Amino acid sequence: MTSKAFYFAIVAFFVLIIVIVLVIENSRSAQCLRQDDALNESFVGIIDKVYLDSNHHNFETIEINESGKLYKSYILLFDKSGCFSHLRKGDSVVKISKSLDLEIFRNDVQLRFKLDYDCNE
Repeated sequence: MTSKAFYFAIVAFFVLIIVIVLVIENSRSAQCLRQDDALNESFVGIIDKVYLDSNHHNFETIEINESGKLYKSYILLFDKSGCFSHLRKGDSVVKISKSLDLEIFRNDVQLRFKLDYDCNE
């Protein structure tokens, strides 16, 4: 190998390392990305279905009827609050954007969960 090729290989190696470090430092965890999605999501409606979606890696899924329109949400993916296990078909649910609070209304019972994605960024 010539000295010119050797120096080129050394420089290319260090440039690659720098790029990898910058990409890793600027990437956000999946949990934090889900938290961002949850903060942007908003719905008011009645739960139509609560299930693990086998077509999507068994994601925790809720289907909400909002004034006759069916809305599918994966908002509980990565959530650690335990909210998913409390949801039932027929529950009324409220989730306001820019908040991680999700309220469940069932008969005379009101439950409030603070969605927790374990995002430390």
